[in-house]
Amino acid sequence: MKSKIVLITDSSDTKDQISSMLTEDSYELLVENSGQKALELFDGKEIDLVIMDYALPGMSGVEFTRKIKEVPPYEELPVIVVYKTDDLRDKNVLHDKNVAHWINYETAFGKIPEIANYLLSG
Repeated sequence: MKSKIVLITDSSDTKDQISSMLTEDSYELLVENSGQKALELFDGKEIDLVIMDYALPGMSGVEFTRKIKEVPPYEELPVIVVYKTDDLRDKNVLHDKNVAHWINYETAFGKIPEIANYLLSG
């Protein structure tokens, strides 16, 4: 069975880059461009992983993560948040317990497949 990954980004470049990294047949990639639209995707669906931008229109990646983790059965859903250094005004957000892994866009973007595989292997 394919792992379902939700990708939330408002950047077409980021969407294209991550989509090309996660081209394995074992993934089903669902893409939305805002946290609010992504919340509608969940509606009881089985989701295995979320990869999202920190800076999104309407709500940040952390705000989205907190909202979705309040809804059963998503309390344990692993979330990867990709951020650009300039987007983080409050560095304390990097310690948010709801986020499984933070990836700095400038320094570690290429590690997304490795980290996704690790989190999906549970």
